[in-house]
Amino acid sequence: MGEGQPEHNMYRFRRMLNTSAQGTVADALKESMVRVSAQLGSAGAIVLNLHDELVLEVLESDAPDIASMVQREMEKAFARAIPGVPVKVEARLDSSLVG
Repeated sequence: MGEGQPEHNMYRFRRMLNTSAQGTVADALKESMVRVSAQLGSAGAIVLNLHDELVLEVLESDAPDIASMVQREMEKAFARAIPGVPVKVEARLDSSLVG
């Protein structure tokens, strides 16, 4: 796949599109993390950021309210990052006991 060949040009084009898309998602996710962390305070912690997901550790009793807050903050951050493009965020609760 040498430079100037159609396959190489399409590869470069796809990379160019993908890079800006990944950067936009990363920016929106970072903004979400800052806002979620500020609202969490001592109620929990963000323990993992994976691609376009956040994993938090919170008390089970607080989980439904925190899940709603995370969903709301992520949707707002993505709406600012890509105006006019509807983004639906889904929150899922899972229970895991470590001990």
